[in-house]
Amino acid sequence: MSRINESFLNKGKQTLRRTIKYRPQLITRDDLIKLKIRLSKLRNNWRLCDRETLIYRLEKITNLTMDTAIRIQETRARVIHVSSGKPINNVSSITRRLGKIKKQISGRRQQTIKNIRRLKNKISRLARARDKLIRKLKARIASNELELWSRVRLHERASDKKDQKTEEHNNIKTLDDLNKLAGTVFPQEPDESLERVPIDLASQYEPILINDQELRVVEHMVRNKKYTGPEGLRFSVFNRILELEPEIIRDIARISYITNHIPDHCKTTQGTLIPEKVPGKFRVLHVASPLTAYLELITLNRLETALETKRLKDPNQFGFCRGKGRHDLLAVLIAETAKHRVLVRERYSD
Repeated sequence: MSRINESFLNKGKQTLRRTIKYRPQLITRDDLIKLKIRLSKLRNNWRLCDRETLIYRLEKITNLTMDTAIRIQETRARVIHVSSGKPINNVSSITRRLGKIKKQISGRRQQTIKNIRRLKNKISRLARARDKLIRKLKARIASNELELWSRVRLHERASDKKDQKTEEHNNIKTLDDLNKLAGTVFPQEPDESLERVPIDLASQYEPILINDQELRVVEHMVRNKKYTGPEGLRFSVFNRILELEPEIIRDIARISYITNHIPDHCKTTQGTLIPEKVPGKFRVLHVASPLTAYLELITLNRLETALETKRLKDPNQFGFCRGKGRHDLLAVLIAETAKHRVLVRERYSD
């Protein structure tokens, strides 16, 4: 933490800004020694216990781990930073501050050389920050555009092999044809040929074994998450504990899937109301704890792998799919529109 001079604190014109930052790098392995000792009895020979004992141990391990993580976060990773002035967030705020400083230089004739140098150095720093921010914004826009058009070209290459299917889509002339096509692509009625799951299976459970490779994949997927869970635990602190003592979190996941029991700590989510454009309508955004997200990703990876191996994924679905997003949907829309225009132009030219 940076030191603050007394002369700086006594200045009445400058306002101090107190911000709280969290640095998970300050957490060391020594901070988790007590937790590891307390969990040693609960984690010892847990594979030989019955289901009720495993559920009891799972709840104890989860509660002790999460409580220790929150305590370490507030004692070790919490840093109070004091700064002056307002933080610079975007290009417009930097431009406004540059204009104010230039007015200060031009408005006051009797300026000392030291004061003028200070203001000029401040202008150069702000100008460099503004140019750096503009370069980042331009690079982001360019990368998105390149990604979109590269996917359009890939879709055009792939769609050349499906001329018969595109001809069927291009034969749409009336609203009934469009509804018929929508009914075949997106069926709304349930398929009665599917076998229904018996009710007796709801009371039974089958142990699910998780290998280390699955857990390492999930740990790689959550390494950049930074949000805060409803219990107040930051994902960056959770990842730091996962980096220092991964076997504690892995044992929680293994016991949870073997017993088919979700810890009570993972059954609490925080809902945030986001207003829609229509007045009086909202959509709810649920935020789960870091441990819940960790367990959910294991299930998600297993479900996606099963759907891909059995070829049950719908090719027309772009949301909630691995490797697909809004750019793929836009690429399909642009490519199909361009191809349809060419076919219509050739038809009317003949």
